[in-house]
Amino acid sequence: MTTNAETPQRHTGGSPEGSAGSGSTATTVAQPTPVTQRLRPGAWPACPYTEPLLVRARAERARRALTLGSIRADLEEQPSAPAIRASARRWATDVLALAEDVAAEKTETAR
Repeated sequence: MTTNAETPQRHTGGSPEGSAGSGSTATTVAQPTPVTQRLRPGAWPACPYTEPLLVRARAERARRALTLGSIRADLEEQPSAPAIRASARRWATDVLALAEDVAAEKTETAR
């Protein structure tokens, strides 16, 4: 007849592996990080970027990404490489024309 020496320890809690209060990292359950602010369902979290320059920079970056995404989508719709290049030239021409118009308006309002 054989005896298992581990059985009494496992049942009595003498083993550090089995006791939750022993401080062993092997059996501790990871607790979720505490949430500092509870949100109601459908509520937006507060924006951590409240400094005006950061808000402005993020808005400009988002606008730029959306605009370039639209241009890219238009270029990807073109059927061939020459058509893509022609479309890109039209985009560049249109952007430069817009820049000239805005610069002229700024010059007029500065007088």
